[in-house]
Amino acid sequence: MNSEAMMKSSNSPVKSKAHAFVDISPFLRRSVVVNEKIKANLSETRRRVVRLRAHLEKFSVRLAELEAEDKLGNFEIQDLMSQFNEAESLASSVLKKRDDTANAVIGKI
Repeated sequence: MNSEAMMKSSNSPVKSKAHAFVDISPFLRRSVVVNEKIKANLSETRRRVVRLRAHLEKFSVRLAELEAEDKLGNFEIQDLMSQFNEAESLASSVLKKRDDTANAVIGKI
């Protein structure tokens, strides 16, 4: 064979009949054997999840109640501050009227 013929044969794809086998069984899902201990742990976990959800629900309800109370408290505080400001304004007005009256009386004497 000449070198040109050898190059053609080496560049052409080679079809091989050899096969490589890889064991993929570790990657396949196997059925899980559930024994009594696993069943007990699963049931205990489910019970705890149910209890935690119940606590979460109670906390959520209580949080909503506290938020409502907080809003009412804020309204009460705002109302009290408004009344305080009004009382201060009235007190200032009364003091001014008293001073004006005292000055008028002194002016007439």
